[in-house]
Amino acid sequence: MHPQPRKVFWMVLILLMGLMPAGCVDSSYAHEHDDLPVRDIVQQPTPAQLADAVAAHLVPKDFEEFNRLRLHLDVRGDLLFVKGVVNTRSHDSVYHILEDKPGVHTVVLTYVPGSVDDEVNLELGRLLHDIGMTTYLPAQAEVASGGTDLFLAGVERIVERGARIGVHSWSAGGSETGDTLPRDHPEHKLYLNYYRDIGIDEDFYWFTLQAASPEDIHWMTAEEMTQYAVHTDLR
Repeated sequence: MHPQPRKVFWMVLILLMGLMPAGCVDSSYAHEHDDLPVRDIVQQPTPAQLADAVAAHLVPKDFEEFNRLRLHLDVRGDLLFVKGVVNTRSHDSVYHILEDKPGVHTVVLTYVPGSVDDEVNLELGRLLHDIGMTTYLPAQAEVASGGTDLFLAGVERIVERGARIGVHSWSAGGSETGDTLPRDHPEHKLYLNYYRDIGIDEDFYWFTLQAASPEDIHWMTAEEMTQYAVHTDLR
C-alpha cells in the first residue's frame, strides 16, 4: 500500500472537515496512454522571452488561494496556467489539453499547494517530463508538497526570484511518516522512482523528509534550491 497523499496543512483541515467533493479521490483511476509527441525544443522561447510571455498573460487572480480540491487549467497563447490541487482527474485533463494544443510548451504554476492523489500527481509529472515540457514559477507563485513534485517534472525549470517552493515529509496515517522509515523501506520507492525518472537526484527526496513534518512546510532557501538543482534558470 502506497503512502497517502502528501498535503499542506490547510488541505488536511479541509479533509477533516468533510468538505472534499465526492469523487476527488478514486482508487479505480486509469489514465490515457502517454503517447503525446515530444515538444519541439528548438522552437521553444529563451528564458527571457518566456518571462515576457508569462508576464503578459498573468492576472491577479492567478495567485489567489483556490480552496477547492481540483486543478484549474487555462491555456493562454502557448502557455498552460495551472492553479489548485491535483486530484484523480488531473492527469487526463492535462493530457487532453496538451493533445488538443500541441503548441503548448510551458506549464506555469501559480498556486499549487499539493495533491490528494500522489500516484496521479507523479504520473502527471512523468507525462510533462517525457514530452519535454518547461515548468515556470512567476515571482508571486507558491508550490508545495505535490505541487513541488509537479514543478520538478519540467525538463527546463524556470524560477523567478520571490517564488516559494515548499517541501515536507509524507504521512501514511497514524505514526508512519516518511522520515521515520528506514531508507530501504519499500514505501520510499514510489518517490525515488519518480525522481529518477525526471532526472532529480535522490538526495532531494531525503532532504524533503527531514525538512519538515507532514503537518508543516519548509520553504526552501535560495541556497537549497541551488544545492538540489530545483531550477535550471533563476531569474
